[in-house]
Amino acid sequence: ILRLPSVFFGLIGLSATYALGRTLFDRPTGLLGALLLSVAHFYVYYNREARMYTLLVALAVLFLLAMIRWYRQPTIRHSLIMGLAMGLLMHTHYIGAWVILTALLFQAYAIFRHHLTITFARWLLPHLIGFIVFLPWLPFAIEQVITHPNGPLGQVVSPIEWGSLSWLWDMMTSRHAGILFAGIVLGGGIFTLRHRHIQDAVVLLVMWLLVPPIGLLLVHESGRAVFVARYMLVSLPALMLISAYGLRHITATPSLLSRFKLSNSRYGFGLIILVWLVIAQLTMYSTYWDDKPRWQDALANLQDMRQADEPAIINLPPHHVATYYDRYYTFTQGIAIDIGWADFVPEQLQDFVARLRSAEAIWAIVPSDSNKTWHILHSLAEGHTIGYRDSVQNMLFYRFDQSEPSTQTSFDLGFYNESLGRFINVTSTMGHRYYAETGAQFCFPLQLEASQAITDDWQLLISLTQGYNTPHAEITLELPALTAGEQYNETLCLDI
Repeated sequence: ILRLPSVFFGLIGLSATYALGRTLFDRPTGLLGALLLSVAHFYVYYNREARMYTLLVALAVLFLLAMIRWYRQPTIRHSLIMGLAMGLLMHTHYIGAWVILTALLFQAYAIFRHHLTITFARWLLPHLIGFIVFLPWLPFAIEQVITHPNGPLGQVVSPIEWGSLSWLWDMMTSRHAGILFAGIVLGGGIFTLRHRHIQDAVVLLVMWLLVPPIGLLLVHESGRAVFVARYMLVSLPALMLISAYGLRHITATPSLLSRFKLSNSRYGFGLIILVWLVIAQLTMYSTYWDDKPRWQDALANLQDMRQADEPAIINLPPHHVATYYDRYYTFTQGIAIDIGWADFVPEQLQDFVARLRSAEAIWAIVPSDSNKTWHILHSLAEGHTIGYRDSVQNMLFYRFDQSEPSTQTSFDLGFYNESLGRFINVTSTMGHRYYAETGAQFCFPLQLEASQAITDDWQLLISLTQGYNTPHAEITLELPALTAGEQYNETLCLDI
């Protein structure tokens, strides 16, 4: 049920894409554009996610559709619709600002290219309405920018390499960019560009395809980590409509096919290209998107295994997917100590474990990327064996059973328990990038600060992982002797 809104807005996005294609070109182009978008693996995936991205796409298309209608007939009604769509677009995601910039650039192009005469008041009205709709959220937007100066993800800004851009383009085109544009090359689409309204439509779509990624790339290179693959979804309808325009005119003459006396085969070429694109999009889904994490299976097992009288130490971040599933499976009900609401020192965490030590079994339901987790597991390992273990992404589900000293579990977690945070703090954020290939290097800055003096016999193991738990490369770093408060800065490169 939670994901149904994404499907609903995804259908609206398809309908809006059809309407925009029909408005810019004609009905067949709109239908072809909606068809290509409906089978695009990039779009299908986010129709299965309980997130705002299909709403973002739908509003982006509706906003540009409203802008075209206002541009052709700047009435008060069209101004109100355009302004409302603009404001809602900005409320949905800040990436909408780049779509609005696309519209402004197109308006500037149209005014100077066609010498349009539009009063400032008529131009200002829809943009003022959009600003008023967004105005209630503006103070929060400013606060977010101030609070997160390095971008919403807070990650290290790695330079964007050609491989990353190539990977992103391959994902948007399903590695079939040549087939997507084959209709334009082979058919008569290029020759129909002599018509002014076709020129305007193609210019708008090209701007829409290029402005958001180029804008995000420039912001990313300025030091804010905002170049995220899923943000490119907002430009996907533009790519599909450009391809649809080419397919629509593959039967037109003159064309490259007619030049080589293949006009009688143009319908067959068009059908082959369309079927090829549909099959390519559908079959590439598994290449780019893994199966959904097994949350329901793991948590159903946890609910069956845990008895209500078995105490648990839990740490569920408020916005974590496990917190959502807990509302359904209620696997944290019963005796439990929540350690997620405060920054407890190791001594406090050890005291929590001591209070539960008389229990026959103690559960730990904790994330692997929290240092509190490793203090808890280290303490629970004393006098216990592991009777149950499971994990999904970064969540761990352990049951520690009481045991004789000769059979108890031994966790070599001294680095976490004694050193991380107590002797050394990691002050840099994690490195992140989308594209990697065997034989290449992944480089990122590492910043450490010594909380206490350390000797020169320390080593730091760093792993490059895909997702949470799939390692692809490792490096061991020999640390020098550091005094209390001294910082250590190094740029590391891992061979993949």
